[in-house]
Amino acid sequence: MFKENNDHKQLKMFGYEGKLNQHRRNMLEKGWPALFYEQVFSK
Repeated sequence: MFKENNDHKQLKMFGYEGKLNQHRRNMLEKGWPALFYEQVFSK
């Protein structure tokens, strides 16, 4: 039996999101790593 995992949606205090500029953040969110994360790790 699997339980829903919502802990990964909280932003980390020392995460990379705050260190990237908007262009690099967009590249990361639109590339294959974001799809892989959503389809594999989030399920």
